[in-house]
Amino acid sequence: MSSDKNEVQFENYMKEMPWLALPFAQRELVQILSKMFGVKGIPALILLDGDTGEVISKNGRSAPLPRSECGGGSPEQLLLLVAQRLVWRE
Repeated sequence: MSSDKNEVQFENYMKEMPWLALPFAQRELVQILSKMFGVKGIPALILLDGDTGEVISKNGRSAPLPRSECGGGSPEQLLLLVAQRLVWRE
């Protein structure tokens, strides 16, 4: 999700970032999700269970990571691991 103020800012930012984002035009969905997960500022990283949708952590940037999942690495490493396994469901 993005907190950019306009689509040009969003597009420029996303050119530099390795992760996926909701399209800028889906601002209403961004607001709904921010409220749902209690996002108060940026950056924020909410970790969800991909099978159940349950919240693992609302503070994923400092959540301890299980060694079995990502070698005990940083949240950024986990994010890359998740992105590699990402499956879009409609």
